[in-house]
Amino acid sequence: MSLNHEHRAGMGVAASHDQCATRPPWQERWLNRFYCQKSGWVDGTTQFKDMCRKVIPEGARILELGPGPTNEFTRFLATLGEVTGLDVDDKVLANEACSKAVLYDGRNIPFASESFDVVASNYVVEHVEEPRRVVAEVRRVLRPGGVYVFRAPNVWHPVVACSALTPHLVHKYISTWARRLPAEDSVYP
Repeated sequence: MSLNHEHRAGMGVAASHDQCATRPPWQERWLNRFYCQKSGWVDGTTQFKDMCRKVIPEGARILELGPGPTNEFTRFLATLGEVTGLDVDDKVLANEACSKAVLYDGRNIPFASESFDVVASNYVVEHVEEPRRVVAEVRRVLRPGGVYVFRAPNVWHPVVACSALTPHLVHKYISTWARRLPAEDSVYP
């Protein structure tokens, strides 16, 4: 899984639950203006987790592509089975939610065929340079009947549309600031 330039530095890095819990009130109000305000609406993360609970068998062997050094989704997956994290960034080795963390070349998944019940990725697949190759590798490492669960951005979402219209440096600074990450943990080079 070769990654595009802007995501090489930290595939899958997301704000931790603790970081989100410490957002100032004004930031929460601003975020709430755009997310999940209509009665009956469910946010995408909740929907994705619900779907994962339905299709991931209890105690599954799970390969997560791009968990990074910390990731709420990895912690969630660990409640469903044994998670092996696979990333191009050596910071994955610090991800405590993974039972095992493996650094790899971004092209060939270094596991035997039919090794996993589930392969999962959360906002990673859109950064892959060779998607057909990645899907072929995912298929190879899945056991018969296994599933690949992934989430990718909706191209019609306002945040995605705005990001297409703004310069790269704006993404770098706003992304790092909004998630309250130290500069060294930014996903942007």
